[in-house]
Amino acid sequence: MLAEMVDAQPYSYNRSKLIAGDFIGTLDWSFSESDKNTHISVRWQATPNSFLFSWFSRLAPMRKLHSQTVQIGLRSLKRHLKKASTRNQPII
Repeated sequence: MLAEMVDAQPYSYNRSKLIAGDFIGTLDWSFSESDKNTHISVRWQATPNSFLFSWFSRLAPMRKLHSQTVQIGLRSLKRHLKKASTRNQPII
């Protein structure tokens, strides 16, 4: 995937344009703070750009597969953040 940053506001927002790779579209990240937490919102609007993904998306339930993959990633991120916060270590 090749992306180009098209807009950014420090500590609050960035938008990237996906210009090459398996998907073409936009990727928006928003960051906000409340209490001692940081809330992250990601909006990904993309369409397949390769024959393989286009063909496969017609045969498989892509939305369901994508949702399952994202949920696995979010659970892993939550575990990582919880471990880092209990050890008072930097998250990254």
